[in-house]
Order: sequence, then structure tokens, then C-alpha cells
Amino acid sequence: MGLQLLLSCLLAAITLSNAVADTDDWTLDKMVQLRDADQIAVSPDGKLVAYTVRYPVMDDARSEYLTHIWISATDGSRSFQLTRGKAGCTSPAWSPDGKRLAFLSSRGGGQNIWLINPEIGEARQLTNVPTFAYRFQWSPDGSQIAFLMPEAPDPEESRKRMTGNDARIVDAGAGFTSLYRIAANVGSPDRSDPFKVTGGNLHVAEFDWSPDGKTFVIVHRNSPSMEDLQTADLSLVSADGGEIIPLVRREGNDRWPFFSPDGKTIAFVSDLGEPYIAGYRRFCLISSGGGKVTVLPETCDGQPWRYEWAADGSGFYYSEPKGSGLSVSFTPVNGGDTRLVTTVSSLMAGFDVSDDGSILCFTWENFDAPEELYALKLSPTTRIGQGDRVRISSINDHMPRSPLPTAELISWTSFDGKPIEGILYYPLNYEPGRKYPLVLNVHGGPMEVWTPRYPANIDVYSFGPLAFDGYFVLCANPRGSSGYGRDFRFANVGDWCGDDYKDLMAGVDHVVSTGLVDPDRLGVTGFSYGGLMTAWIITQTDRFKAACMCAGGSTLMPASASNYYYTSTYMGGFFWELPEVYYDQSPINHIAKAVTPTLVLHGEADNASPLHESHQLYYALKHLGVETQMVTYPRTPHGISEPRIGIDYVRRQLEWFSKHLLRH
Repeated sequence: MGLQLLLSCLLAAITLSNAVADTDDWTLDKMVQLRDADQIAVSPDGKLVAYTVRYPVMDDARSEYLTHIWISATDGSRSFQLTRGKAGCTSPAWSPDGKRLAFLSSRGGGQNIWLINPEIGEARQLTNVPTFAYRFQWSPDGSQIAFLMPEAPDPEESRKRMTGNDARIVDAGAGFTSLYRIAANVGSPDRSDPFKVTGGNLHVAEFDWSPDGKTFVIVHRNSPSMEDLQTADLSLVSADGGEIIPLVRREGNDRWPFFSPDGKTIAFVSDLGEPYIAGYRRFCLISSGGGKVTVLPETCDGQPWRYEWAADGSGFYYSEPKGSGLSVSFTPVNGGDTRLVTTVSSLMAGFDVSDDGSILCFTWENFDAPEELYALKLSPTTRIGQGDRVRISSINDHMPRSPLPTAELISWTSFDGKPIEGILYYPLNYEPGRKYPLVLNVHGGPMEVWTPRYPANIDVYSFGPLAFDGYFVLCANPRGSSGYGRDFRFANVGDWCGDDYKDLMAGVDHVVSTGLVDPDRLGVTGFSYGGLMTAWIITQTDRFKAACMCAGGSTLMPASASNYYYTSTYMGGFFWELPEVYYDQSPINHIAKAVTPTLVLHGEADNASPLHESHQLYYALKHLGVETQMVTYPRTPHGISEPRIGIDYVRRQLEWFSKHLLRH
């Protein structure tokens, strides 16, 4: 037995050694295994937190991302996966007593609401709807769940489609969404069908349940069409249905309403009657009985991302971009000063605060730390974070621990004296004194913002893999980016590819001036608006020796519903009203000056950036004799939805830049 035990130990040691050696080498196949956490929900007693984890599944038959629910103790004592299976599970929400967890899943077909007791772990289906349920909420007493559901197609229309008579009228057939509620008594003999709270030509987008369970505040639009996207109003409706009582009616968007804990006040977020696609929102208050709207002071960046009431009703917590990071703040409703709860200099995707205000849970990542869930104790009086954050998840402990590219936050002065920030990723195993190629990576939006990210990551932005492959990568936040205040974010409204382009070029000049990079080996890439900027850059300068346009555009002329509305709002008018602006700021109209070898990547199911614009750029470059290649990805929307496609997407960029920037 002693010899067998020794041999077993030796075999285990060899196996472990091989596993460690295998995981020590970063590859694209390893990077795609990075997991993301999101949708955080702290239990009512603050002891547990439910959250979703997205991870890749790749075998001979599948290449997809699955999302399942995990549970962690907020003191870090335990963590486990709650749901499993081939169908993903999302949107965890605790019952008011903390004994059950509701979630959404397509298990069994269609997207429905399921209930589970986390201590037992057996899930049961609550709804069985004809379309799909989403955006649900427990009633205050835990006896019911309200949810939104699009109306089912007309039976006659469905019959026609089944016979091949499926002609579609553009902008017709998009189902209105109604509010329903259902008793949360799955498995009981008295299980009921959903009760329809709203109906008719009323498209409900959001809702909140009053603390007494008698009333809903709803966000509604005239229709689901893109033209009505920025015209949301607030109304009240009884939980038993009936009359829709107007609460806030005006131009623009009034959204995200939440009753105060005592039910006397409703907080909401408004663009104050002027819808800005660049993003400008103010916190507002109104009595739940109606009346005058109170507008609270402007937040630091003028666009809070998420918020929730404190349990005592004295104010609410909210998150917002702050420079190249994100912050959680507390703003009182009595006119007092906003207090910073915590600031993180890195990506923080979501947060939730316990009902008693003692625990803040959030996701976080940094240059040298992959995304995980953290908990931070809050002061009961100041609501400010106390002590160090505690990591309470281990979703990425399986990732390699070998060296990573280093990075730093840098700044420079643009042509007009405006300070600009960015993140500079260094090549892996950087050697001082040696000059490296540089790739400029342009973010989308254009109101997105670069924050410190873990570089071993496969997504639409290939900053990490490029750094692993031997490049400096400049991720700049030019004017138009979030995090630096309203004026900075609005500085490129009506001026796409103008002064923000100059900010980017000033950043490249700054990095070149440090002596770190070879000015003759510069590349540029970008996704979405960053792709449009990439197309613009190759028509304005010949200093870049390689480019990769990802899901970008070649013209400002709109060609899809979202693109049509988005561009006209940003430009301040439609193309027939501002023909010279649209013409001058469209890269395709300057394409004759392009000489940069350009790779074009685009998803075939992209409804945000029309595929034909990439075709337009590709064929123009080809006709001009500029080296180019175009790759399209089936089933792929405006982003990466399948892991194998993600690997190919990044690999082709690395090969393109290697050919033009490394191999000479």
C-alpha cells in the first residue's frame, strides 16, 4: 500500500506539473476562457449575493457563450454555482424574505421566469408564456411577480408565415409590450395564469411596484419603433389594471422610475425634454400623487448609469464614469452634498447595496487582475466605504498566472490645449531602449471610455492580444468620451472625426516623442465608431502602415433604423438638412487619398453598423489598388457572440498587423 501511495503521489505531481506548464502559456484559446460577472443581487439580509457568470462552451457541436447564476457569501466564506445546464439563466432576483430566487431561462423552450430555493437547488418554472418574459420584479410581499412580455403574433399572421406567405412590411409587426403579474405559487394547486395589467396601444418599457403593492409606475412609449425610442413618459396604473394615470408628460426621455421606500416619492432619470444621444441625464423627484418635478443637482459626468434607493429613503446610490474609471456615489434627496462611496480606477460593470446599507457588492478588474466580485463594508452614517474590498468570487482562478503586459495611465495636451487621457499597454516582456511598433485603438460610442482592463481578453477590442504579440497599444479617450464631464462628452457633437481625430493624433505624437515606439511602424484599429474613425484616419494620413476596421462605417448617410436616428441626433439634423456636413465627415468621400493596407471585419447580423458600409470601403480600396481584405462573420451581431468567432476575429488582426508592422 505504501508503494502504491507513493506512485499515486508521483503520478499526481506529474499530472499537476503538466497542467501548470500547460496553463502557463497564454494563447488565444486560453484568453477566450476568461469569465465575466454581471447582474448582481444582494440578498435582503446582506449575507449572500447572487450574480451571473458568462463563460464559453466549445465542443464538436457547439461554440457559444452560456450564462449561469452563482452565489457567494458577502464575507468571502463560500462561493458556488447555482444553476447549470445547456440553457442559460440570467437576471437573479431575491424574494423579499430571501428564501427564493427568481431568474429567467430558456430551459424548456422560450424565455420564462423560474423559481429556486438556493438551499435546495431545485428550480421550477413559474411562467409559460407564448413569446418571452423579461424585466420582472417581485411584489413587496413576495406573493406575486410582475413582468413584461411582447404581444404574441396574430394567429392568422402566424399561419401565413408557416405556409411561406411571410412578406414583411418594414416597421410593422413589432409587438407592443404589456405589463403582467402572476402569483408566485409554482407547484400549488391554485397556480394561476398571468393577469394582464396594461394593454392596447401602449408600449411598456419599464416599471416599478409601489411598496404597498397596489400601484405600478410605468415607462411607456407610443410604439416599439426606433422613432419613439427617445419619447418615454411616466404614468401610474393600478395593479388590478384599468385607467392609465399620467405622471410625467413631455418631450424627451423620462425613465428608470423607482418608488421611495415609503411610497411617497418617485425618483426617475430625465434628459429634461431634450434627448441627447451623447448622453445627458438628471435625477428627478416627483410625488407619487403627481405634481411638480424637482430636478436634483447635476452629477459629475451628467450621465448616471445605475441607481437604487437607500432603505431609509434619505437618498440613493448611483454609479457613473469618472475619468478612466467608475465611481459609486450617494446623493441625498434633501439637497445635501453628494458623497463618494468608493472610486475604482478600473472597470466596474455593476453593483448592488444590501437593504440595510452595510454592504456594497461590485465587479472589478484591473491591469493585473481579472474580473471578480468584491464586497466592501459601508459606514452606516456616512455611507462611505470602510477598509479594503474583499474578493468573494473565484470565477477566473482557472486562468494562467504567467506574466502579463504592463500598462499605465498617460495624458497629453491636444492641439487646442485640452488635456486628454489614455491608457498605454506595453508589449509583453518589454525591453527598455528597444523601439516597438504602436497600434492606436479607438473606442466606440463615441461616448464610450477606456478604463483599465485585464489584457488577457478576447472581445471586440484587441488591445490585450496585441500587447501580448509585441506592440505598444494606445487606448485614447478623446473628446466625446464619457467620464470627463458633459462639456467634454458633447465636444464632438456635430463634429465627428474632427477635433477628436486631432486628439488621437496628438496622443500618437506624444507616445512617439517618448522614444518608445518606431514612428515608421504605426497601426490603427477600432470598433463601431472606432471603425468609422479608422476609415477616416486612412483617408487623412499615410503615417499608418496597417489598419483594421471592425464593424465600422464608411459614410454618415444612415441606412438602418438605429443608424438613421443615431447619426441624425448626433449631427443635429438629417442628411437632407445638412448635406455638406454629412458629405465632408464621411470617410468614403475622401477614399481616393487612402494608401494604408486595411483589413475589414464585420458581422453579417449587425443591425447597428450596416454591413454594406464595410463592403463599400473594401471595394473602393480594392479598386484603388490598396492592399485590403474583408472577412464577414455569419450570425454575428454588433459584437462577438460566439467564442470561436472571437478567436478568429482576433487572430486575423494579429496576422494582419504582424505582416505589415513586425515582419520588416
